[in-house]
Amino acid sequence: MVLHRLTMLVLLAWGLGLTSQASANTLRGVRFGQHGTLSRVVFDLQQEVSYRLEAGPDPYTIRIVFPALDLPTKLQLVRARDALIQEVRLSTTSSQVIGDIILKQPGTVQHEERVRTPPRVVVDIAQGKDGAVQRGGKREAREVPVTPQQGKAAAEPRATEANTSGLPMTNDPQAASRTAPAASLAPVSALTPTQLLEQAEKQWAARQIDAAQRSYTTFLRRYPEHPNNHLIAARVADILRTQEHYHTALEAYTAVVQGYPGSEGAIISQIRMAELGVTFPDLLPSGDEPRYAAYRHPLQTLQRLMSDYPFAPLADVARFKLGEMQLQQSDRAAALNTFQQLLRRPLPDTLRHDVEQSLRQALGRQLDDYQRQGAFFDVLRTFFAYKLSLPPAEIGHPDLLYPVTASYAQLGLFDEAQNLLPTVLDAAATPLQRAHMALVQAMLFAQSGRSDVVTALLTPVQQFTDPTMRGQALLLLTESAWRAQRTDDVVQYATLGETLLTGAVERTKFFTILGQAYETQGEADKALQTFHKCAEIPNAGDPAETCVLRAAILHAAQGQQQAALALYERALQTFPNSNKEGLLFRLAESHRQQSDTAQMLATFTRLRESTNDAFWQKVATEYLAQAQWQERLQERLAVFQNSLMR
Repeated sequence: MVLHRLTMLVLLAWGLGLTSQASANTLRGVRFGQHGTLSRVVFDLQQEVSYRLEAGPDPYTIRIVFPALDLPTKLQLVRARDALIQEVRLSTTSSQVIGDIILKQPGTVQHEERVRTPPRVVVDIAQGKDGAVQRGGKREAREVPVTPQQGKAAAEPRATEANTSGLPMTNDPQAASRTAPAASLAPVSALTPTQLLEQAEKQWAARQIDAAQRSYTTFLRRYPEHPNNHLIAARVADILRTQEHYHTALEAYTAVVQGYPGSEGAIISQIRMAELGVTFPDLLPSGDEPRYAAYRHPLQTLQRLMSDYPFAPLADVARFKLGEMQLQQSDRAAALNTFQQLLRRPLPDTLRHDVEQSLRQALGRQLDDYQRQGAFFDVLRTFFAYKLSLPPAEIGHPDLLYPVTASYAQLGLFDEAQNLLPTVLDAAATPLQRAHMALVQAMLFAQSGRSDVVTALLTPVQQFTDPTMRGQALLLLTESAWRAQRTDDVVQYATLGETLLTGAVERTKFFTILGQAYETQGEADKALQTFHKCAEIPNAGDPAETCVLRAAILHAAQGQQQAALALYERALQTFPNSNKEGLLFRLAESHRQQSDTAQMLATFTRLRESTNDAFWQKVATEYLAQAQWQERLQERLAVFQNSLMR
């Protein structure tokens, strides 16, 4: 029975991934678990560092700050499978690492602890009214310094934890070791083979890594002919990898393959060697020794194991690892095919769950690639090709629903897109995520002229707590209202636009629409004031041209020709790509309204000489001819009148 348990524990270990070798003072990884009714987050560290817990920006976020820590480039987001915790988002600012624990509902920190051997920080969270760090109902931010004596006596409470692959932490190669009191163990020399193996298993399950290594090694030395030594030797190699002795672990796996050919332990070791080959390809110098074949040729090794042992449970594990490696190497089409084939086989529930999650991740990345390439039909085609292979929980993930909804909108299938919108928004974990998703969706619908959907998504604008997002939402609402000729709504946004919009381009666009809305309502003075405000925005560039021209036209319509002339000249000098002929014509007309014939003739001459357009040349020529005829007529009339007076 003990040996059967050992075999099952080893089989469970396949789903556990490798953590990249960290430099000193580096965050090694994040894992999750349950401690009674509390949800647990564990931050594995390379060495001890101080930290502090803070209340996050909203009730759904708890923040932990490590003031002196490095963050691996690949460790940015760690998702959880927990009723309370959604994920942990990691970022760096200067020399510190910030971890935002994103909750599915408000929560409070009930317990937090720094453990020394090996270094880690444990945070236990309960459902609560907000995401603040609380002690006795009071919000606080705590700084926890490094104290050398603290870790020796600290014992992490027992918990059924799980790493990011969802498998029990009792087999996690990245798990922390915990030393039990020596008095609780019988002397090794007094133990029977069964007792020694039971002790090794208990030590491994309790994460007493060093003690388990001694017990397993003692068993192998004392009972060299035991039939299950191939599994125990593979476990010893796993321990070496857990201790980050990767080269030594590789040699230990190689010894298992050579010493126990064809055994389960040998198959396990080849899978582990393939994983090391992908994760740490520089452990060995160049060469092609046959004994390192599994390390040097990881994909081919897994494919061979699948072919040699088609009906063994380990073949399914090898196929799963193959898919993960293909996904890691960005061969998404191959990964999708591998995961889909694997799901057609009878699998243990734990492995099936991991495969489904990996298939969803691969599919999400493929859909995202297609969307960025503008291949919207390929998004829909690929989604429906794999939809039946996934359970509803994975199908409803925003990584899949968002590109599908966006592709529907881009292809003009607005009813389909609109039907998916509630599901997409509900799938977002926090109000901030929902607001961001609503904003992106509104941008897509705005491009297609669906003002009704845009208004529904963005109203009320107060849902966007971030000022930048709120400004973007306001501008979209303004454009949609103007497109639908709802000028009253545009005018209602006037005060908000003045306050929220700070960028030159955004302010120019907003005031251009607002001024035209005032014009439509017959509010010429307000329109003129708005256009002038728009024209004076610094660094506005070409978008301000409309404001300058509309202001000039309004001045001319009100008989304020001098102000109109100044704005026309400004437009000619500031916007060289504008409609120069039209501006010169309006300029000449303003001179004519002022009875400034000389300036009018000069402007028409300038128009005729500066354009190659036949229409405008004809207009200028005719106006000049008419002016000259009128001038000669005036001269003749003057002569005639003088002769009559004599």
